Formats: sequence, C-alpha cells, structure tokens
Amino acid sequence: MGFLKQIICLYFLVVATIASAKPLAVSYTQVQYIGNVKIDRFTLTSDTLLSGKTYKFLIQGGLHGNERETTKFVQWLSKKMASGQSSLSLLPAENVVLDFLPIANPSGVKSLSRYNDRGVNLNRNFPTLWGLTKEYPGAAPFSEAESQALRSLFIKEKYTGAVDVHGYVNWVVGPSPLKERANRTQEYSAWTSLLKKETSKLGDYEYKTGLELGDGGAFEDWAFWEQKAFAFCLEMSSAFRYTRDKEDSWAIYEKFILQMFTHAISLSDDRAPGYAHTQGTLPDLPSKLN
Repeated sequence: MGFLKQIICLYFLVVATIASAKPLAVSYTQVQYIGNVKIDRFTLTSDTLLSGKTYKFLIQGGLHGNERETTKFVQWLSKKMASGQSSLSLLPAENVVLDFLPIANPSGVKSLSRYNDRGVNLNRNFPTLWGLTKEYPGAAPFSEAESQALRSLFIKEKYTGAVDVHGYVNWVVGPSPLKERANRTQEYSAWTSLLKKETSKLGDYEYKTGLELGDGGAFEDWAFWEQKAFAFCLEMSSAFRYTRDKEDSWAIYEKFILQMFTHAISLSDDRAPGYAHTQGTLPDLPSKLN
C-alpha cells in the first residue's frame, strides 16, 4: 500500500478510535478481479458485531470519472461515518457493514472522463437491459475490468442494499420494471414505492428508471434484479455542485441514503428464510481483456 493510502487509513483509525458513540473497525482493501484495475475500498463495521444476520451496504461514486463531486461526497460520507458524526450511525451499527468505493472508475477519474480508458460507459456495461443505450456499452456485458471487479465484490459480500452516486441532474433512478421477473413483483413494488415516496421529499427531484431513460446496462438494474440488493442511483443536483455550503447540501443526500438503507433492512427482514440472495456464482472469465 502506498504512503498516501497509509495516511488515509491512519486517519480513519484515529477518528474511529476517538468516536464515543459506536466504535467502528476500519479497514482498507483494493477490489481487483482482472487486469490492472484496482478500486479503493473502505469498510466500516462495528468492532462488536453481534451473531446473527448482518446487513451489508455499498456506497459508490466515481463510476463516471468526470463527476468529481460524487467521489468527494463518498469520501466525505465515509469520514463522517468513521468519526461517528454521520446520520448513518443511526443504522443498527452492531449489525451493519458499510463499504465505500469513492472511485469506481479509476482511469476515468484520472483523465476526468465519463468513460474508462477503453471508451466504455461503465454504467451501461452491466447485463440487465444491456445494449439499450446510445453510448458505447462495451463489447459485451461485463467486458470491462471495473464492472467485473464490482460483480465479484457483490457475489462475495451479498449486499443488502447499494447506492450508486452520479451527477448532475435532479433525479433518483430506481430499478427498471421487468415483466419476466414476476417472482419478485411484490418486492419490486415495495422498494420502488418507497423510493418514490422518499424522492418526493427532496423537493424538485424526479423519479426515473433506466428503461424510461433508454439507459440499459445500468448498475442499479443489475444490482437489484441479478444480485437482489435494494439498489438505486442517486443523482447529485447541479445546484449543489457550486454552492459554498456543500456539506449542508450533502447532508440532505446523507439522510436520504439513511432512509433508503433503513427501508432496505426492513424489506430484507421480510424475506422468507433461506432466500437465495444472488443468482448463480461467478463464471469463468477470460484471464485478460480483449
């Protein structure tokens, strides 16, 4: 691990130690599945995890590398959580694990590009509704190292819920309706109803789906339908992009995420015992990218 990463980890460990309410164990790893892509991952969990069901959540930014505020927001949120000052601390911390991925598209962030270094929109590279897009979605679903890394992470961690942070338009994007998945109609209806309800509290925000927007292959569709995580995309408003009081604005999103993760815990508890969390296992993939 480089010197900068060591400093970041040291900071997290210090603030976690001095936090008085709910002590957190902090770890830093890199998600790597194929190729040379390494995605920074910060995990926050109680150091007194109870036995029984654990709820795991992913908060991700930077999938579009030119949306720099999303990376800053996820970094800010992770630091607040580590210090015990985030409203996310209201989650039942003894049974919650939070993963933060501030930079899901490292090459795109480095070059300030919407795409990765192969010209692929990673938020169109997931298999659900893949190809329904005007942008290049890659040669095939999961053709990219970054999306493959995320897939391996989901299959390993079996997340209860996930949010993919983007910008900059006043939208919350929920999973698209898929008629062929009738076995999850009730759960889909419950989740999207809650998303719409909470979105209405954001003022001038609109609720959308990838299918409605013509954006197939999106993260939230795959995470919900294929990995059975209660997932959504949160778009940061352009109005908040240039405000001086960014942290006050970001706190609105922080509370929105808290509400949705709380709903996800409740819906997860409603699932029948033995519910299969993911569909299938990680298949064999090429040892290198084409």
